[in-house]
Amino acid sequence: MNIDDAINFEQKEASFYMSITAQYHLQLAEWLKELKEYQVLKNSGSLLKLPCKVGDTVYYFSGSYYKDIKNWKIEPIKVTEFSIKVNKSGKLMPLAMIANGTRYPISSVGKTVFLTKSEAEETLKKLKSTKYDTKSEEEEYDRWNKTNC
Repeated sequence: MNIDDAINFEQKEASFYMSITAQYHLQLAEWLKELKEYQVLKNSGSLLKLPCKVGDTVYYFSGSYYKDIKNWKIEPIKVTEFSIKVNKSGKLMPLAMIANGTRYPISSVGKTVFLTKSEAEETLKKLKSTKYDTKSEEEEYDRWNKTNC
């Protein structure tokens, strides 16, 4: 049974009943129609899933990236907009989130930008506890960045 069959079935079921049950079937048919619209948008590449919404607070590491990793801090920033592009086939592609006037690539979410403070704290703790015997802090950051970004 596909979604069109389910919509038709629920509408027919509603026509057999004249009570609350009929309202239930009509409502279910409406929800299925809405779901179908989203499926069409998703399949055509016109539906875009973003990691968070405008106005959400996300967290990033502040401090000089190539100096003194031990002094990095987690800073909250508010997402003010997203930048997207439309590729040649018409599919929407998220590029970056913009927060505090700075662009953060969508690919940095979960690596250097985090949706929750606890994620950021856990990652920073792991990064600070990582020991590289004779490596400079700049090399430490480059190694961490290559494995996590």
